[in-house]
Amino acid sequence: MLNTLAWDEHGHKVNAVEAEKGGRYTCPTCNERLISRRSWVAKKGFKRPHFAHQPGHPPCSAESILHSAFQMLLYNRLVHALENGIEVPVRWQCSYCRTQHTRNLVSKAQRVVLEHNMVTARADVGLVDGQGRTLVAIEVVFTHEPEPGVNLFYRKNNIALVRFDITDENDLKRTEEAVLAPDYVDQCITKRCPDCHGFQKERIMRIEEVACTSCGAVSKLAWVNAGIDRLARPGTPEYFTPEELQLALKEGASITQARNRVLGQTLPTHFCTGCNEPFQGPFHPSAYRCVRYAPIKGVKEMRIGYYCEPCSFTTGRRDIQRFLRLLNKAKAALTRPEGPWQCIDCGASVPREEKHTFCRRCYEKRRSNNEFDKEGKHCLECGESAMVSRDVPFCDPCRKSWGKLKGQEAELNAEINRVKVLLR
Repeated sequence: MLNTLAWDEHGHKVNAVEAEKGGRYTCPTCNERLISRRSWVAKKGFKRPHFAHQPGHPPCSAESILHSAFQMLLYNRLVHALENGIEVPVRWQCSYCRTQHTRNLVSKAQRVVLEHNMVTARADVGLVDGQGRTLVAIEVVFTHEPEPGVNLFYRKNNIALVRFDITDENDLKRTEEAVLAPDYVDQCITKRCPDCHGFQKERIMRIEEVACTSCGAVSKLAWVNAGIDRLARPGTPEYFTPEELQLALKEGASITQARNRVLGQTLPTHFCTGCNEPFQGPFHPSAYRCVRYAPIKGVKEMRIGYYCEPCSFTTGRRDIQRFLRLLNKAKAALTRPEGPWQCIDCGASVPREEKHTFCRRCYEKRRSNNEFDKEGKHCLECGESAMVSRDVPFCDPCRKSWGKLKGQEAELNAEINRVKVLLR
């Protein structure tokens, strides 16, 4: 394997195809002078451009040169970032909590050490804080991974291991990426639950601008993504903590105190800034019947803490069961009598097959006194004579109220079915 990498006299990386005739180049591994070998005439036995040591000097392997080049390029970037106050973001897939983390690699570091010797272990690049404590150990792996004893040493001393696996010179470009992507990081930054010691998840507040379907006014809604799909607590203002409510109001969310028709309490709720009508829908703004749920502007997300999913399972399930009971209670309050009906005059039962809302005795009495209209039907709600049907036995004013109740009942049925899915 031919060596195609070298440093120029300014310490910059040079590929063999870019080398100039007569230039001064040094080896990334031993720092000895290299000679550019480049044939300008294609002939038999032609070799691609490469660098070679001077005659009499033992050559360094291409693998060690690639390792040293990657190590030095990464070292130079970290040093430059610390000297100029630049962040070096790094992203990795955590092998512990199975989530993706992104953090600033040099957030707490004060020094960058090349070939950092810690007696038990020797890191290719080490990040050290102001007290001399090693924070991060960076290993560049070409063929051999760190020994198990070295990994155990890092874990016992709370040193984050960051490993880059390289195979060819194309991997050198990874040191120039805006976000570094190591192949392995033996560190999890997710907080642990103090009760069950399980991994916690981030609690995120979202601020969205949506339009009202009634007046078209734009309002800001706030909700907390706390895992309601996994039976954690709901995330609309009705269930906000005082700290969450204060933060939502500070961000301009339209929240006011209103009577919740389902929960039967006066609670914080979203309202339309145009028609001043409250938006009421449990768990998520998409359940609001007066909102065109499609954010018209960018969504703002804020990390406001953590929650433990296993611990919230029991609490969340209990909250949802309680809410389901409230939904069924609200639905029962909306139910109208469908038969047997009660006689408007004497209160006796009237079978469904009857065409009026009076018992036989009261019906005959009213008919003899000519108190009926031509059809002989009355509104079941107010008792006034009206043109009604058996399906909707109400006059026009009461029929409008009946239609509104039917709509509310349909909403409650949909919400009950959705909540039952959460309990499965």
